[in-house]
Amino acid sequence: MTAEKWPDNARNSGSVLVFYFMLLYLPFQQYLPDTTMGGGINLLNLLLVMLLFSALLVKAPDYSRDYARFRTLIFLFMGYTLCSSLINSSRMGIIDALITWKRLYFISVLFIASYKLLQTERQIKTTMAIISLVTFTSAIQVLRNTYEFRGMHYHDGMRYGGMFGRGGENDLAAFLAINCFWFLFWSQGSRVPWKRLLFLGMAGVVGLACLFCYSRGAYLALFAGLLFYAWKRYRVLLAVLALMLVTIPAWAPQPVRERIEMLTHDEKLDKDTSAQSRLVIWEGGKRMMAANLLFGVGPSNFGAHIREYAELSPTSPTASHNMYLRMGAELGLPGLWVFLLILWHFFRGGVALAREGRGWQPTWATAYTASIIAVVIVNYFGDRFFREELTGYIWVTAAIGYRLRGMAEGTPAEDAAVTAIPATVPVSG
Repeated sequence: MTAEKWPDNARNSGSVLVFYFMLLYLPFQQYLPDTTMGGGINLLNLLLVMLLFSALLVKAPDYSRDYARFRTLIFLFMGYTLCSSLINSSRMGIIDALITWKRLYFISVLFIASYKLLQTERQIKTTMAIISLVTFTSAIQVLRNTYEFRGMHYHDGMRYGGMFGRGGENDLAAFLAINCFWFLFWSQGSRVPWKRLLFLGMAGVVGLACLFCYSRGAYLALFAGLLFYAWKRYRVLLAVLALMLVTIPAWAPQPVRERIEMLTHDEKLDKDTSAQSRLVIWEGGKRMMAANLLFGVGPSNFGAHIREYAELSPTSPTASHNMYLRMGAELGLPGLWVFLLILWHFFRGGVALAREGRGWQPTWATAYTASIIAVVIVNYFGDRFFREELTGYIWVTAAIGYRLRGMAEGTPAEDAAVTAIPATVPVSG
């Protein structure tokens, strides 16, 4: 492959500045005035179209051998979900079916826009800094809310949804769990001791905020991601995790202990009405998938059809609480297979970059792979992959992963412009 040096000193174009604005705007849509226009179009949709159009005009070296194949996979996924929407449009009509498809799946184009626009190391690190800033801000909001309502129990309806709005506390917990690992990347990449400690402290704040969202799926996701990162890059963290695990009764607040005990004590799980209703819904979802193997029941139709396959009380929620089951039921087995293939490419790309990257890239790749592990786990306990506020950053970081692999593949060692973060990252911490 012909090697070209990356234009790392290039100025940010107007499109990249719009991209940065979109990163800040995306997760906070619930806080801002409603921008919905006719046909379900809103400001985010306009930004995505603008960025996609600008990205298609970018003439940049494309080093990644896998990018074209993965882009084709995304188009296949979007096309198949669109077919499922149209085939199952009788319940809501074609226009509403298209609007629903746009709301759930159009965010995928952010991968293409991010890959094309982020051409330099500076742009990539600025993007990661914005994601980290938004994550830390969200964590501070959670802790502030927890302190303000410290006299109340989470069963009193005081769980905090933050930027995901009322009822979005599990999505917020997933967001924090998925993006906590970037602070470990920043910490290990700094040469300055106090900065390393600062970023470690910020990771601790995000992890603590995740605990106070009281989402058991997020607990497992965060722990699994940290375990992977510690094993690959930061062995001292293994001892810290083990110590925290055995001393949970000593340090964890009572509501957090209660949520953890529901995962580890069968008698408490049996009394958990939320967990029991999920099991009933999952069984019904399996029957729904078996009855609609090819195109499913259509995007966003799981809740409308689940009572046909499961006996639920009139007041029971109808959410699937499992992304994979929902994908299979709404899109059929081919749609589920493509979705799983996308997640596999995410994970495989991170592992490959950790092995092949230079300089700071392997550390970033380890944090990225840990975040994908968290994505896989939180979506087993909830259908999280539909929220634009949550999914957007996943597509962005996936694009960065492919772009960094392009840097590793297409740039000889003597030309690699990756010196801003030390090339040697300690394994032992």
